Amino acid sequence: MHDDRENIEVFHYLPNDAGSEGGNRLVCKADMHIGATCVDFKSHFCTPVTICSSANVASSYEVLKNSGAGQGGGGAGDVFGISFGSTEGGFCVISPLPTLIYNRLHAMQNIIANALDSPAACSARGWRIYAKNFTQKRKKVMDGVIDVDLLGSFMNLDLNQQEELCAAGGTTVEMVKDNLLMLSIGQQVI
Repeated sequence: MHDDRENIEVFHYLPNDAGSEGGNRLVCKADMHIGATCVDFKSHFCTPVTICSSANVASSYEVLKNSGAGQGGGGAGDVFGISFGSTEGGFCVISPLPTLIYNRLHAMQNIIANALDSPAACSARGWRIYAKNFTQKRKKVMDGVIDVDLLGSFMNLDLNQQEELCAAGGTTVEMVKDNLLMLSIGQQVI
């Protein structure tokens, strides 16, 4: 959902969740401030990056076979994404990440937001907080979105800074770079 205050909310149908009232309500799983008016939302299925950027047909087939695609749900072709444009010429994609990668990048996002200086002393985290109007009740801030622009600053740091940030997050520089490469290539639309 997109609103007039340039926010996006991602809802899930979760009938077993207590907040869904037995499946009668959608549950908000993520929200963020985009900062631009969004237009032309398109939904699509995505192919995982490991298949799209494989070296050859045999390795693509091996990844596809091991992922369980084409076996009735949960496979590689079952990833669903949303793409949209903004009135300022931007293009964005929202797609789900595997839990392990999301947790790693979310931890790194928090560490980078706290450790690095922000341009013009503006908070990178504060910019993405859901903007409510004065009539709305205060709502819980959702943490379901990875800000690829913020994480991209990791690649511009020198190796010592990257190692310090990764040590604080309990991961390695190579692992974070691999995950960021996956996000920068993106999911291919099929």
